[in-house]
Amino acid sequence: MICQPLEIAESRFRKLVAARLAADVHRRAKQSSPAPRAATVAIALCVYWSLAPPAATLVVAGDGRNDALDDQAQPMGGGLEGARAGRDLKGTVVDQGERAIASARVLAYTATPKRGVSTVCAHCYPDCGKQAITLRDGRFCLSRLDTTLLFRLLVLPPGRLPQFVDKVEPSDAALVVRIKDRPRLDKRLLIRGRVIDPAGNPIVGASVEPIGRMWPGRRSFGHLPVLDPVAISDQYGNFEISTKDTSGGYFLRVTARGFASRMVQNVRVGMGRQRIKLEEGAWVAGRVLRDNEPLTGAVVGICQLDRDAGSFVGGQRLSTDSTGRFNFFNVVPDDEHVVYVETRSVTPYWIPAETLRVMGSGSRMDAGVLRAQTGVALAGHVTLIDGQRLPADARVVLQRFPARDYVVEMIDSSGSFAFRGAPRETCDVSFGVAGYRLVADQRDLDIVPPGVVRLFPDGRSLEVRLEPSRQ
Repeated sequence: MICQPLEIAESRFRKLVAARLAADVHRRAKQSSPAPRAATVAIALCVYWSLAPPAATLVVAGDGRNDALDDQAQPMGGGLEGARAGRDLKGTVVDQGERAIASARVLAYTATPKRGVSTVCAHCYPDCGKQAITLRDGRFCLSRLDTTLLFRLLVLPPGRLPQFVDKVEPSDAALVVRIKDRPRLDKRLLIRGRVIDPAGNPIVGASVEPIGRMWPGRRSFGHLPVLDPVAISDQYGNFEISTKDTSGGYFLRVTARGFASRMVQNVRVGMGRQRIKLEEGAWVAGRVLRDNEPLTGAVVGICQLDRDAGSFVGGQRLSTDSTGRFNFFNVVPDDEHVVYVETRSVTPYWIPAETLRVMGSGSRMDAGVLRAQTGVALAGHVTLIDGQRLPADARVVLQRFPARDYVVEMIDSSGSFAFRGAPRETCDVSFGVAGYRLVADQRDLDIVPPGVVRLFPDGRSLEVRLEPSRQ
């Protein structure tokens, strides 16, 4: 079977956005010095490949000359810095009866590096967007995919439910995708919707996840009376979620490649197809330095400051590139965010988090320079008051707020533990020992609900006592 590339017809809106961003990056690159210019080129690639057809060619200014960058460029080391040899990904799409499904669209939706944390967003790799149409015997082939990546495939079979296939590795082994038939459902028990972009075009492959319910004066999150934990929008942007209970409204978390995630509230059952519009979101950029030098490989995260379950949609995390820079795309607009560096990625240093008011969709925000500081040692000893030995999997967790940052260390058989480079800010420390909890009254320890030690690391050693949990 010969793999044939298939160009993707992107919406007019996304093409216009790509052209606007490319022109702006071209102007900035010509005005900048050589060092920032290389980073500007990388940003241009990330934006362009996430918004424009992969078969197109982009010309940007870099190092005093024009570089033609086409869809054959491959990321290296989780980023866009070099070229990798590709391998064809071959497979077959069948139904539950092992019958071939023809004319199904198979799309390389997102990707993550096999090792480490990516320096670019999950849909910014050049291979993301490659697609194929299955033949009469159900076979497909995605040509020359980067072998350093794991891919998430989106399969869109005609007349059947869309389906994601996670952690797919380009290899010699053929992939078999089994598609579920679309069941006949009672429309009175359906949450039905259509996901669209700002221009009204359908968004294909959006994930729609019910996470909670609401009634006048109360809310509930967790277990839900739904048959589908997640729905995927089809080629028309449509999705359906079957339920067992028509009372109240639902919270739906909607995510899609190339758009800011959104929490939709009070979506009703049996109310017809409801339109959900996603925005491009904002662009947040910054840099991480240590002693005024770029800090490469630091894992940076961004998320909403407000963690209320009815509005929080999760966050993003990337690692800094060779210049210490990071770029987040499709950030939730018109909201407060926290930008932070994961302490375990820069030990024995730590970096204070920054809060940032992100403006409207399409805005570009500067998170500034995040500077590494030397951390402080935090050590201690844990004693079980009933005299038992500590289990082999006993651990201690140091957590920061509002950053979504934590560090885990094991507690050894003698009860000792130590953190290298603990942040010089207020942290919570919890102890994971099965069947035990903190003794409530302990001198020199500030114990707060739900049973954690709140402290400001200053080099002092901790003496912690645990008691058996009451059943």
